[in-house]
Amino acid sequence: MLTAHDWVITSIKADPPFDTIPSMNTLPNCIKDNIWTFLTNGNGSMDEGVTKCEPTDPQTPGFKWSWQNLESELRMIENLSKDTILFKGIAISETTFSGKSEVTEIGGVLVFATYSFKKK
Repeated sequence: MLTAHDWVITSIKADPPFDTIPSMNTLPNCIKDNIWTFLTNGNGSMDEGVTKCEPTDPQTPGFKWSWQNLESELRMIENLSKDTILFKGIAISETTFSGKSEVTEIGGVLVFATYSFKKK
């Protein structure tokens, strides 16, 4: 199901709530219009959409993705920076998917950010 559609972020929720994790109300348009694509060969891309947060960023940076732990987790590794994000507790349907990632904030506070996506 993940590879059947392109995806856009619909919400980001932090637990516990934390100032530096944006909600959809404070998320900049340059992130809201990003389009995520997951290909069946384990490659993916995130099209920056009409607005880019950094004008010098590539329009469509690529990443590698893979299922982990019986498809309950989704690992993504960005091609250029090699930054990794691990979404746990994946819930997926024909039209939505979500997962939770750990984020260590300033001061070492561990926050869980739940990202939700919808079919484009």
